[in-house]
Amino acid sequence: MQRRESLCYPWQEAVSITGYCNSDSMLVACDGRIAIAVDIESRTPKIESVLGGIGTVVEWTPFPEMSFCDKCKNAGQVETSCEICGGSGRHNCCCGSEHDCGKCDGSGEATEDCELCRIVLDGPVGVQYAIAGRDARRISTLPVVKYGFAENEAPTIYLKFSGGFGKVMAKEIGK
Repeated sequence: MQRRESLCYPWQEAVSITGYCNSDSMLVACDGRIAIAVDIESRTPKIESVLGGIGTVVEWTPFPEMSFCDKCKNAGQVETSCEICGGSGRHNCCCGSEHDCGKCDGSGEATEDCELCRIVLDGPVGVQYAIAGRDARRISTLPVVKYGFAENEAPTIYLKFSGGFGKVMAKEIGK
């Protein structure tokens, strides 16, 4: 499937969908699989409620550099055989019929996070947090990106970079 680069960045536009919405100011975003539109005037959550903890970050650390990954070719995900159908794309139903596998839609293939691209960061009080390979690859492309931990918000990792800031949820993997 070919990516549409024009869909990779949020944009603002007037949206009129009969019977549903009519707004002069919608923020639209799409990652190639999911598209959303929010009314900037009335439905957008206050960003302070989402990113407010960034003010409590004490220390900012440069995000680890990521080298080229031979396993996933920098996609952050790898193709594997579907674990449900064993790669056949078919499933024997309890009704006695054979159907396309519901997990892989009959393709026999699945994607999983690239273990080599996963980033493990040392957090507060000796706890480590892992960022999935796909997310780590995206974050690493941000200009001059740094990360930090806010007080009492683990496993949230805040990000700041040239031109903006954000946060990512990570998985605690222990001490």
